[in-house]
Amino acid sequence: MLCGGGWKRFFSVALLAQGAQPPAFEVASIKETTSDSPVRGGAPQPGRFLRTSVTLRQLIQTAYSRRAFDQREISGGPSWIDSARFDVEGKFGDNGEPGLAYLMVRTLLADRFKLALHTESREIPVYALELARRAGRFGPQLRRSDEDCAVYLDAVMRIGGRQPSPPREGHHPPCSIASVSPYAARVVLDRTGLSGVFDFSLSWTPTPGEHSAAVPFDHADPLVEKATSLFTALAAQLGMKLVSTHGIVDVLVIDRLEKPTKD
Repeated sequence: MLCGGGWKRFFSVALLAQGAQPPAFEVASIKETTSDSPVRGGAPQPGRFLRTSVTLRQLIQTAYSRRAFDQREISGGPSWIDSARFDVEGKFGDNGEPGLAYLMVRTLLADRFKLALHTESREIPVYALELARRAGRFGPQLRRSDEDCAVYLDAVMRIGGRQPSPPREGHHPPCSIASVSPYAARVVLDRTGLSGVFDFSLSWTPTPGEHSAAVPFDHADPLVEKATSLFTALAAQLGMKLVSTHGIVDVLVIDRLEKPTKD
């Protein structure tokens, strides 16, 4: 299922493979905050990465997700990984590729939080995303797209990872990847059996604490008033369902993590 921003991460990894040193911010600031306001920041902008009121778990998930909107399961770490909140800002030059900012956050976590981790495969509770309607019929907000992603992504790579043209107002860039995992509180595995490219719109009323900074949520969208939970919205709007099950998932295991010294 495709919906906004994922190709930048793949492009950034390709760039990293060409260099010997991991990328780092030119200037970075980390400040612990007592604010309980929602996480803010969104996708990196040219030359700047910003997160406000973010927990370390959220920041690690952002830095180590495989692609945009992905959700990584994290094991271990001190209790404050979910309670202490930080304002984080990094600058890396106006001409820097925004997708590289996520790799710079990894360097920042290692330098300032002394983060060390490894990956393990574990069987954990997950959700399986499946088709919910007979004969695999789609919901009204899901349809196959006629976008030629091979042509689009080729154009992206030719111009250095930038979008060939800005997306239409209210739309995400085409040919990119989205996930409901950040909102479902579990990793979501795709078991729809679908292939190809799709256009979709999904709106629901998030429960307290459900919203993730990884994906902007438009509270002004008129469909929000019609949606209840994420589960109900998936069934009514996309014709899909989340089924509780277990699955083998790569888990990030924290070996070391310290609070940073003050700037």
